[in-house]
Amino acid sequence: MNFANYSGLHVVNDQVFFKEEIGNDLEEALRTVKELRPFLLVLGIEGAEAAFRKLEGLKRGESYVEGFYILAKNDRFWLLKRGPILGDPTLDRAILAGEPVTLTFPGGEISFKAWFSEDTVNLKQVSIRWAGETVYFDSGVHFYGYIFGKNPIVEAIKTGLDREFGRLEDGARSSLHESSPEMLAFLRAFVSHENPLQALAGGEFRPYVVAEFFTDMF
Repeated sequence: MNFANYSGLHVVNDQVFFKEEIGNDLEEALRTVKELRPFLLVLGIEGAEAAFRKLEGLKRGESYVEGFYILAKNDRFWLLKRGPILGDPTLDRAILAGEPVTLTFPGGEISFKAWFSEDTVNLKQVSIRWAGETVYFDSGVHFYGYIFGKNPIVEAIKTGLDREFGRLEDGARSSLHESSPEMLAFLRAFVSHENPLQALAGGEFRPYVVAEFFTDMF
């Protein structure tokens, strides 16, 4: 079920996303939330009005977690998300606010900044380090995921990597051109794994990298 009665407000199942330029008034969004109250309750969504009131009081550069809601106000936009992004409140606040984020795991890290459109999260300044090697992706690489998806950040990283592998195989300019076989095996394993961040955090990812490395050899 999807409501888009207000240009910046989107509701899908039990998730809510809102983005609006700071110069505009939040009262219209609040009126819309009040009008949708019966439908939101049917979807199991509570606390939206209180979350918008909290959002209204944020200062520029502030972010906040209010129950199921993540709130942020950056230099240009108010942003509100009901439902987790990665599931870590500190990381989710930073992601929604567009701050630099680094995800660390045994053997490496992934860094990026997020930018949100109507129903999409786009990653910029993406870099991936693994086993002492780092690959940087320029602004021409499109990392994007559906914001209401199960794991939009993982989807965005996989989408960008898929496109880069396609460019590499076609002989086009690619950020992966100078990457070692080990790094390429790691990135291919990331794309093919169902939940790579969980496997990386648990130190269970290397066997997948080894399998991809030997697959690439034959």
